[in-house]
Parts: sequence; C-alpha cells; structure tokens
Amino acid sequence: MTTIADNPYSLTADNRIDLDRRENVSDRASITSLMVPILLMASLVTAAILLISDYDDGSPIFSIWLLMHCLIGGVLFLLSLRATVLIDGRKDVEASSDIKASSIILLAFAWGTTPALLSYFQTASVHLVFTSILCGLTLSAAMSMHIMPRASRILVCLVAGGFIANTVMLPNVVSMMISLITLTYFSVLTICARWYSIRLERQLENAELMAIQAQELFDVIQTLGDSTETYFWETDTEGRLVKGTDNGPFKHDENELAIGSILLDMFVASKDSDLLKSRFMRRSEIVALELERRANGQSDGNWWRLTGRPHFVDSLFKGYRGVATNISVLREREQKANFLLEHDHLTGLLNRASFYQVVGSELEQIGVGSLHASVLIWADLDNFKWVNDTFGHQGGDTLLKMVAARLEEACPPNSVFCRFGGDEFAIMVKLAPETQIDDFAETLTEKMSAPYLMDETEIQCSASIGLRTIDSDSTDPDALMKEADLALYAAKSAGRATWREYSEAFKARVRGERELARDLKEAISQDALNLNFQPIVDANSRSAVGVEVLSRWVHPVRGSVAPDVYIPVAESNGLIVDLGHSVIRHAIKAAAKMPADLTVSINISPVQMHSTALLQVIGECLAEHDVSDDRIELEITETVFLSDNDFVLSRLRALKGMGLRIALDDFGTGFSSLAYLQKFPFDKLKLDQAFVQNLESSEQSRAIARATISMAKALGLVVTAEGVETEFQADFLRNQRCDYLQGFLFSRPQNDTDLPSMLERIESEAGLSLIEVSQNVVPLKSS
Repeated sequence: MTTIADNPYSLTADNRIDLDRRENVSDRASITSLMVPILLMASLVTAAILLISDYDDGSPIFSIWLLMHCLIGGVLFLLSLRATVLIDGRKDVEASSDIKASSIILLAFAWGTTPALLSYFQTASVHLVFTSILCGLTLSAAMSMHIMPRASRILVCLVAGGFIANTVMLPNVVSMMISLITLTYFSVLTICARWYSIRLERQLENAELMAIQAQELFDVIQTLGDSTETYFWETDTEGRLVKGTDNGPFKHDENELAIGSILLDMFVASKDSDLLKSRFMRRSEIVALELERRANGQSDGNWWRLTGRPHFVDSLFKGYRGVATNISVLREREQKANFLLEHDHLTGLLNRASFYQVVGSELEQIGVGSLHASVLIWADLDNFKWVNDTFGHQGGDTLLKMVAARLEEACPPNSVFCRFGGDEFAIMVKLAPETQIDDFAETLTEKMSAPYLMDETEIQCSASIGLRTIDSDSTDPDALMKEADLALYAAKSAGRATWREYSEAFKARVRGERELARDLKEAISQDALNLNFQPIVDANSRSAVGVEVLSRWVHPVRGSVAPDVYIPVAESNGLIVDLGHSVIRHAIKAAAKMPADLTVSINISPVQMHSTALLQVIGECLAEHDVSDDRIELEITETVFLSDNDFVLSRLRALKGMGLRIALDDFGTGFSSLAYLQKFPFDKLKLDQAFVQNLESSEQSRAIARATISMAKALGLVVTAEGVETEFQADFLRNQRCDYLQGFLFSRPQNDTDLPSMLERIESEAGLSLIEVSQNVVPLKSS
C-alpha cells in the first residue's frame, strides 16, 4: 500500500506544507542530536580540567561546585546519547527536542553561575583568563546551536546575567573593571554570533528554497515531457547512452533501457543521421534533427526530433545532453499534407499541377533513340453526370475510385496517372517497342467500357479516349495537353466508348465544332430553333393519326444544320437538356392548334430522361395550353437503359402516371429489348427503319419484321414502322398487322405553316375526310 509519505506528490497543498514543516523540524532535531552530546562532553571535560587544576589551592566550595558541575554534565551527556531522533517519525521528535532543550538550560545555569563563584575564590588574573575562555566557549556553543534558537537565547541570557551579577557584587574596583571588560567582550561576541547566525540561517533558507524550486522545476519539466512526449538523454564521450528517461526512443524493449548503446545506432540511416554523426565528431550543437527509430534492425515508423548540446566539465568534453521529442503524428500530418499538395484527395492519383511537371520532365529526357514510345492519354467518362444525379455525389466519388483502379490495371506498370478534374483523367504511358498504339488504345477502350458494379447494380459508364504521341519534337507540355484534348473531343464527337489519335486536321475541325456549340447555345437561349412535323398514318386507311416532332436548326451562316450534326454537339456540351425542354414547350404549344384527335410524339434523350425538371416542364406546358395528356407520346431509345434501370423505370412510371404515352423507339438496335418490354408496359413499339428499308431485298429483314410485329401483338402493344418509302414496304407491313406507318412515302417533315395542307393532302389521298378516318382508326393506347 502506498502511504502519504511514500507518495508526497499526491498530497494537497496544505498537507504538503505541513509535511515540509515536519521534515524541517526533523532535520533540526537530527542535527541537534549530533551537536548536543558534543557540547555536553566539552562542558564535562572543561569542568574536570578546572577541578583538577584547582585541586591543590582552590576553595573547597568552588571545588564542590565544579564536582557537581561534572556530575551534572555527565548525566546530561548520558541522557543525550539515549535520546535518538529519527526523521521518518517513528520516534517522538518533539519530545526528544524537549530533552535537548532542558539539558542546555541546565548547562547554561551551571556555567552562568560559575563566574560569580570564581570572582570570590580566585585572583583577578585567573578570573580574567577563565571568564574569557568561558565567554568564547559559551558563545561558540550558542552559535553552533542556532538550530535551536530558543535554547540558545536562554543560554546567552543566563551567562549574561551571571556576568552582570558578578560585576555588581565584586568587592573592589579592579575586579569590577575586569568584569565589565569581560561583559563587553561577551556582548561583542554575542552580537557577532547573532549576526553570523542570521546570515547562516538565510543561506540555509536560500539553499533550501533553491532545492525546492529545482525539484518543482524538474517536476514541471517531467510533466511537460510526459504530455508532449519529450524525453531526456545523455551520452558519454563516445556517443554511448549513459542516461535516459524511462520511456521514449531509448528502449530495447518494454522493460530495458538502451544504456550503453551508441545513440546513432538507434536510428535509421538518413541525411539527418549523417549530420548527427558529423556533429558528434565536431562536438557542435545538435539542433532539431529528425530521425526515424530503428527496432530489431528495421524502421518502426516512429520519428523523433533530437536536440542537444555538448557537455564540458573544466573544459573537458564529457558527452552530450539533450531532449528527444516524438514527432510521429506531426510527421504523418506533414506527409499527408505534402501528399495532398501533389495528389488528388479522392483517387490518390496525381493532380493537375504535378502531372504537368511529370510531362515536362518527360519532354526534357525524351530522345530520338528512345526504346519506349511515350503516349499521352486523355480519358473522359461518357455517362458520369447520370451517375452523380442518380447515386448522388457519394456514388459518383465511388465510381471515380473504381475508374482510377481500372486505369491502373489496364496500363503498364510504369505509367503515370492523373485525375485532371471532374470525370477527366490523364495518363502518360510508355509502351514497349513491340506494342502497337492502335492495339493498346482499342484494348484500353474495351476495358473501360465494361460495366461497373455499384450497390448490386451494373452501371454502364464507358470512356472516350484521346491520344497524343510524345515525340522528340514535342517541347511544350501545355500544347501537348491541348492536342490530346482535341483528340478526346474528336472521340466524343464520334460517339461513346471510342478513341481517336491526334492529327493536325483535328485543329480546324474541332475549332469548327466548338464554334458550332457556341452558336447552338446562343440559338437555344434565343429560341431560334424550329420544329418540323412528320405524319404517322394508319396502315389500313392511310389517314393521319399523329405527328412526330423533329427539331431543325437553320444557322445564319452555315444554313440548315442536320440533326445528326448538332444533336451530338448538344449532348457532348451539356446543351441537350435545354434543347429538349425547348422542343417539349413548342411541341405542346403546337399540339393545342392541331386537331384534337392527333397525337404528338416527342423524342426524349437519355440525358434529358434524368433531368429533375422533366416532369415539371411537361406538366406546366399541358396545363398552360390545355392539351389532353393522352395526346402526348414520349419516344425513348434503348440507350436510356444503359445507366440505372431502376431509376429509368421509376421515371417512366411517373410519366405514365401523368397520363402520357410511352413508346420504345428504334426497337431491335439494342441488346436486351425483350427484358425491357417485360419490366415496363410500353404503349407502343417502333420498328427501326434499318429493318424496314431492306424488306424488299432481305428475307432476314422480313423475318425480323414478322417476329417483331407478332411479339408486339402478343404483348398487346401497338406497332409503328419507321422509314417507309415504298408501297411494297407499306403493303408488307399492313399484311403483318402493323398498326401505323411513318416515312417519306406519305410526307417529309413539314413546318407548322405547311402542316395543315400536309394533313389535308394525306386525307385527300386516303379518300376520306379527317373526321371519318378518326372514327375507324385503331387506338394508340392498348391497355
């Protein structure tokens, strides 16, 4: 069990002060225990010498007094030997001190009365010599006993009283003068003794105070060291550890300090360890050297900052003294900060600035005779915005990490990777001489097109890739990156999941495409695009039952721009949503002016399908123009399912819940149309014109058309055939029970001005009025 005495640092402030006082009393009593017996023995010897010297011619009374003096001194001496005082409190310190004090009082009384007796029985000369000796003895005893001030004051007062009484009682003037001289001498000695005693007491108090302050300072330093993991160390002249705090870097294991080990050998070799060695050799100051500790011959991951100074004694070098501070956490934070300065925080790849430095270094080192072909690759994800919109930014971050990992797997080990920003990645690859750039680019594109598995859902997020070969003529990293970007732009313009290598022809073409994108954005903002309408007719009566809305753009300089030119530009530049919403507004507005039995079909792009404003735009336009919701038909392609099927299906159900009709466009060109037909109850299926155009020449196309129409009928779907241009195609499709036909055989797309005359012509050719045809038409909705 730990007691208060065993652990004084656990005491309160008041208890600590009380303990200090007890220790002070114990110290004084201990010193008194050593000095009092010596003084008593000296008094006994002095009385014995006086008794022997006065034996022949002395007064019997004085001799008896000296004999009693010897007896008293002897008894007190024996008592002082028996009174033992211990500091730890196992004996009564105060009781022992009282014994010492009583002994001193008796001794003082005995010697204080001696001068008076001596003046009656001895001559003046003997009196003077004896009292002088007595003064010196008494004052020396009082001075030595300053540790017991009360007893010392009693001793001095009794002796002084004896001298005064002696002076008053002396019978003659000579003896009185001698007594006065002796009293003056005694007074001077008393004052000097008192002054010396005070000085000595102050010195002792100062020394004690300094010791206490030193201990407190050590406690503070030790506490500070424990809280900041700072530890003290000391070496000998050879750099061997001779002292060290019981923690920190100075341990072989958990229980053994590395005393005797070379300090330098405790740390991993580094520039700072070499500097530590040189400073040991030059005996210069060690300032904040950062060293990694070695354990069992290997690094243990702990870093320490060493600071120390050479220690000299009488100009002789004795070694080093210093402190070691654990900076492992600080070092880890610094390394992390440095890493983030050069790397992307999400994927761990290099950031843009660091990648530019790598490319610049590569351009400085590349030579004409290089064995490896360096290729700069720029990759951009084709469908990343949808991932962010569907899975949130956390899902987007997860996908970016997966893309980074796949790039590292697909490229050679010596490749350098960079997340350039957003969903763009840059890679510098060194290909072996036997590797063809075309083969590598094709393989990389295929690997990046493979689906990703996220939350048990397969996600299609391919990448478009641009390549730029780094040759000896390349000198500017910035120009090189721009040229790789041009190749990427060409790849995205060519479609998804493809690659293009840079050529000089890209500059003019890409410049023109970017100008086209700028003009398209301006045209959308100014509502400068027009709508055309292509009729959809009943396969039996040839009467118009609806129109498909088609967007058309007439550029003020370029003239008419084909949809297959500006639609990809709108998709690659993020303009397709605004363009699609504009088409919806104008189409519904036009529907309000058409006959009430005509349906209006509007194409919806995959990106637009994920727009959060799609349902709101359609609902507001229907309400504004008072158009029945079942007159609007939305056409989607199978590519809309390449992202998140669950989201697309939920969005389609929401649209159908508004009363709109949903048609699956370009059926047969995808890879899993049957699965989609099972998951969602479409209203219509549109047979792609690729199968219709070859009906006259291809038995395979006729077989596909038969199977598609038959399947649709079995599922209860209405079928529209696109691209009908000949009577043979129209008759074949009608015989296969195809419901509706659309194509140049009936009419090319017309603007809103020519739309009424186009409808009248169709009705005239059908031989029926528009009202009569509408009574015989097969309903579009088959639910």
